[in-house]
Amino acid sequence: MKFTLILRPSHLRAGTVFLALAASSQAVGQTIGNARSIQTPPTPPSLIGSTDPADMLSMHLRTLSVAPRSLSALLGAGQSALAIGDPNAALGFFARAEQVDERSGKAKAGLAWALVMLERPDDALPLFAKAVALGIPEEEVARDRGLAYDLRGIRDGRSGITRWR
Repeated sequence: MKFTLILRPSHLRAGTVFLALAASSQAVGQTIGNARSIQTPPTPPSLIGSTDPADMLSMHLRTLSVAPRSLSALLGAGQSALAIGDPNAALGFFARAEQVDERSGKAKAGLAWALVMLERPDDALPLFAKAVALGIPEEEVARDRGLAYDLRGIRDGRSGITRWR
C-alpha cells in the first residue's frame, strides 16, 4: 500500500519542516556514487548520548542529508517525529522507508502509528496486521492498534462491549 503525503502548514511544526527541507536540499545537491563512499556527518558532541526526540530527529536528518535512502535513518526520523508530536512528518519518513524496503514491518507499523495519531484508524488497522505478518511482535503494536479500534469502535448496545469490524 502506497501513501501520498499531503502536507498542510497548519498541521506541521515549523522546526521539523525547516529541518526536513534543509536535509532534502543538501541531499538533492549532492551526487552519490558508490554506496561504500557514503559517510555520515560527524555527530556534534552536544548530541552524543542525547535521548531528546528533537535531537534524535536532527541526528537522523544529518544522516539522511548524505544517505537519503538509509532505512535506519528514515525509521529513526519517523519515530522521532512521532515522539515530538508531528504525525505528518512521521508519515513522510515512514512512507519513504516503505519505498526503500517494502517488506519492512517497522515501516508499516510506523505508518500505522502516524495514521492513528492523525485519527485515521481505518487506514491504520490493515497496516498493523501487515506489520505483525512481517515480524513485528504483537506486543509492540497492541496499544496503538487498540487505540485505532477505540477510534473506530462500534458499541454493542446489549452487552456494552465494543465490537470491531
